[in-house]
Amino acid sequence: MAIIKAAEIENKHPGTGRMIGRIMADYVSRGDTIDFAGFESFSNSFADEFVKTFIEKYGKEAFQELNFVNTSELLKTLLKRAFVRRTLDDKREKSPIDFTRWEQLRVSSLFA
Repeated sequence: MAIIKAAEIENKHPGTGRMIGRIMADYVSRGDTIDFAGFESFSNSFADEFVKTFIEKYGKEAFQELNFVNTSELLKTLLKRAFVRRTLDDKREKSPIDFTRWEQLRVSSLFA
């Protein structure tokens, strides 16, 4: 379990939010902590690509094992939205993922 500094990845690999999201997902493993201090590339594209790439690699349960620190309210919202969009098994499903489970388990500070 490592601490991943998002700003360092952003500085090392400048590009679009989508590109940075894909690259960051390659750096992150199950149970890692992602520190967003000084990170500036957050956008819908970043969140969507990060969540998509990470879930494809490790699965949606592994996403719940990540810890997020120094995360703005906007970035929290973008990541939650991307997670819900990427984890609905059936597009016709009526209700999104129940986030209360995460809050009860305190798995990630992002959703606490």
